[in-house]
Amino acid sequence: PKWIESGLLRKWKLHCDKSHQRRGQRCHISPAARYPPPVKPEYLVDTWLGYITLAQTLAPADVDYVTLSYVWGPVQPYTTLKKNLHMLQTPGSLANPLVLSKLANTVKDAIALSALPKERYLWIDTFCIVQDDDNMRHRQINHMSSIFANSHLTIVAEDGDNANYGLRGLQGVSKPREFKQDLHRLTSQVKLLARSGSYDQPSVWSKRGWTFQEELFSPRKLRFYNQVARWECPHSFWSEYNWQSVSQGGTISSAIPGTDEPESIEVFSVPFASLSGYLKLLGRYNDRDLSYQKDSLFAFAGITTALSRVFPGGFISGIPQMFFDIALLWQPIGDAKRRTPNRTSGSKSLLPSWSWAGWQCKVDYRSCDPAFSYFKSSKFGEEAI
Repeated sequence: PKWIESGLLRKWKLHCDKSHQRRGQRCHISPAARYPPPVKPEYLVDTWLGYITLAQTLAPADVDYVTLSYVWGPVQPYTTLKKNLHMLQTPGSLANPLVLSKLANTVKDAIALSALPKERYLWIDTFCIVQDDDNMRHRQINHMSSIFANSHLTIVAEDGDNANYGLRGLQGVSKPREFKQDLHRLTSQVKLLARSGSYDQPSVWSKRGWTFQEELFSPRKLRFYNQVARWECPHSFWSEYNWQSVSQGGTISSAIPGTDEPESIEVFSVPFASLSGYLKLLGRYNDRDLSYQKDSLFAFAGITTALSRVFPGGFISGIPQMFFDIALLWQPIGDAKRRTPNRTSGSKSLLPSWSWAGWQCKVDYRSCDPAFSYFKSSKFGEEAI
């Protein structure tokens, strides 16, 4: 069908809220989501009144909000700037035809979608970060893990390769889906209806650097992928064609083909600083694509901010200070491409060559193993690794 069943998305949310909370499973919390500090966004989109509001003025202070994870691609979305911030803080401003005509389809659809499961507040990077306010950008980038970890739900726009593709299949909101089906005649009386196309083709979204931490820290996701809507939480995976709960002791990663391996969140599952777990996390991130290569540390900043609570001293250009000498032994798997500034970025500074951040490559999490025997004999050895 071209359209998602009316009311299905709200049904998923209500079922998750009711059944998982009753069982004490707390779907709003995942292993990674426990780490970030309790920092909330500075601005939120009020989808009911159509404007941007200061989050700290809302009551109650712990108001629920939805986040949007998507890719910009070559599209330059309409953004909040110092010069239009006051205008966008006026109720109804987002419904102004002059503003509405400039919004990317994915952004417009997400604003409309948030009202369907009756979620009033939405966080979108283009609106909720003043893009030419460097101080604010750095604050929000460093706390990106908190923004997604504390959200009530993340809408993942995985279909398409740019912000204009939209969240297709929402009747009355977005464009219809490009949903193709093949009819196979097995016998004169038996027919099989099957979807055509590839199901294993990785999306552009899944290969982007910025989306890595957004997925990692989002406890609940409403995902639009391969022209199908699906719900993912720590305890259930529901699609339009399959309702599946994860057995006790299992994880959503083991239940859904194609999701990140459980090893990639090992560093968040232990109560101490795990260098091997950190390197496994880097192995999932560091070969992803970035429009601006200088963003390799920025797109990972939410993760290092969250991990600083168990890594004393924090991180220096992505290298844990407490393991600095050992971590410098990191090695790539296969080819490594030097990250250099884009001509259009205006930056002339280079990321350090001694850090993984200076290279686009897969990181070998075993590359520091030879140093572990030395480290275990040190005073820190009994508390880490």
